[in-house]
Amino acid sequence: MAAVIFLTIVSGPTSAKVILLHDGDHGMIKAIRDAIENRGSGLDICLLRFDPTTISEDLRVLREEGYRLVIGPRFSSQAGVLLPLLEDLDIYVISPTVTSSEILGKSWRFVTMSVPDHVQTRIIAKQLSERGIESIFLVVNDDNDPYVNQYISLFKLDFEGTVSAVIEVGRRDRSFERLLEGSPDAYFLVTEGLTAGKITAFLMEKGIDKPVFCCDFADDSQLRLFSHEVLERL
Repeated sequence: MAAVIFLTIVSGPTSAKVILLHDGDHGMIKAIRDAIENRGSGLDICLLRFDPTTISEDLRVLREEGYRLVIGPRFSSQAGVLLPLLEDLDIYVISPTVTSSEILGKSWRFVTMSVPDHVQTRIIAKQLSERGIESIFLVVNDDNDPYVNQYISLFKLDFEGTVSAVIEVGRRDRSFERLLEGSPDAYFLVTEGLTAGKITAFLMEKGIDKPVFCCDFADDSQLRLFSHEVLERL
């Protein structure tokens, strides 16, 4: 409902032009599009795929066509590219997922719909303690630094056990072999869904039966492409 009110304030009572900024995640596109379209008539939705090399010009062109509200992006690293453009282009952003304090609070034009990181890490750390988990391998994605770096710092403050290793995976290192170098009580994945699914499948293939946890970052349509057995491990 907040998004609909915001649309009315920005674009008037009869119509609203909305940019749906995505990175190819079909789950995000469908969920947000369905939510917006179910709220009422007169919405003009433009799908725009995020490209850091062209986003400034893409938004400038759309702003000239009357678009002022952006729904998205998913990642804090993408949001960091948008922040300097908001005042200049006179646009507003509502992100369904961005939670990093490196982004939030920097501009009143950027708001999120998600639970803040410090609340999430506190809940997860408590759950780990309740399950008697004293050591973990923290596996992080290496291409969303504003989110990941803060998440690691907050989690280490909240977790009473030992973070035995912080393992980066993604663009800079696509190998999962380091996950086998030790015997933690559990694995905690701070990655997007595709990587979380691949890591879980890898551990299952290697016969590792330790618990695997993941953060909200992993909850996307790519994760749901994996088998029921993989999803049950998370």
